[in-house]
Amino acid sequence: MDFPTPIVYGSNSQMTENNIIRTLQHSIDFRPLRPEMQSALETLHLSKNQPSDQAGSRKEAEELIKRFLNELTEADGFLFSIRPGPYDLPQSLQNSGRVSHCVQGLAIEYAERLHNVTVREHFLTKLFAFASFRSAKHKGTIQDLAGFHSQYKLLLMAYNQSQMRVMGKIVAHHTKADLQELFTNYETHLTHALTDAPRPQAIVNVLQHAFGGFSKKYLSPEEKRSFLEGLEDYRAGRIPLSAILSKLRAWALQYRNTYILTQRFMNPYPKELREISQPGQGC
Repeated sequence: MDFPTPIVYGSNSQMTENNIIRTLQHSIDFRPLRPEMQSALETLHLSKNQPSDQAGSRKEAEELIKRFLNELTEADGFLFSIRPGPYDLPQSLQNSGRVSHCVQGLAIEYAERLHNVTVREHFLTKLFAFASFRSAKHKGTIQDLAGFHSQYKLLLMAYNQSQMRVMGKIVAHHTKADLQELFTNYETHLTHALTDAPRPQAIVNVLQHAFGGFSKKYLSPEEKRSFLEGLEDYRAGRIPLSAILSKLRAWALQYRNTYILTQRFMNPYPKELREISQPGQGC
């Protein structure tokens, strides 16, 4: 499966010191922030600890960030080189009354936090999903939107099943809205759906759903038992998700199940990024 190239903005400073970022740069279009934008972000980052009489500095920073974001024609995410502190900058941007509407549909994270495998997987999944949606939106046909939704159906089911159903209805009832309105409406629900990382049980439910496509028709009792034991091992944290996906992928290839093979749930981002290894899982 081909992947679009996400456009990610961030600061050049400290980025080259992060080996994960060096690996990511082979798969993303990394664009440096202007110095004044970086300064505004740092002001916002520190503003929780500022005295109330410096509230004006925060307002000025938010206005500068808002102007910058409004000028962007293409962007899928931000990576901050600022170290995580007591004030969560990504959360601040998303909650700011002046800025929040400008960062909808963007994957935002601290570069330092990408050492945590769960944080990294969630960020990369969102990043490539938003880039794929941007590509479909740029082409602007209902076929492209339907194709995007079809490929992301299982992944959206894992993230937020209720939102996935709403998005499916948006695509199905496309004759009732013009295309621009359709894409805008769909994007709002996509952003909502991908806000939080999926719960392990939700992932297990999707794995069981995918497994159902093989178990009744092709698999032996031993293969079924082995897979279900693997699910319990994943649920208990004894094996990674990749071990279960590899087994499903092998069956999909063996039995030519193109539906499973084309699902982004199986490959949410490029293989080389799945193979990033880190000595620890902490932030």
